[in-house]
Amino acid sequence: KSVKLVVDSLTELLNIERAILHKSDELNDEGTNAMMSDLITEQEKTVWMFKAWLGESV
Repeated sequence: KSVKLVVDSLTELLNIERAILHKSDELNDEGTNAMMSDLITEQEKTVWMFKAWLGESV
């Protein structure tokens, strides 16, 4: 159950981070864009691994 909570929390954070990425793209803020893109990539990988561990479809 705790791993599911982590997946749900990371999924919500990813939604927020994608909104930040979208806004930084609109503002042509390449530094924030790069940072958010890297963070999103790593968190998506983590969510994928946890879902695989839980046996959920990814």
